[in-house]
Amino acid sequence: MFTDDLRMQEMIPEMYYLPEAFLNNNKFKFGTREDQRKVDDVELPPWAHSPEEFVRISREALESEIVSGQLHEWIDLVFGYKQHG
Repeated sequence: MFTDDLRMQEMIPEMYYLPEAFLNNNKFKFGTREDQRKVDDVELPPWAHSPEEFVRISREALESEIVSGQLHEWIDLVFGYKQHG
């Protein structure tokens, strides 16, 4: 999910409360990668050992004082005067 070349900028709400969103429980066939590995569950960053841990840590970060202190910036960017186009 996170690589050096790609950083997720926004996550859908389910990613803060639904660990199952990261698992391919229905075993859909998403194909294979260039290295022939099967595309299946979402690859989590190394610090998250399970989808539950990823959700817990992400939620703690979202609810942190740092994020709360910058929330108005995000609102201005997404809905307010900082929009472009």
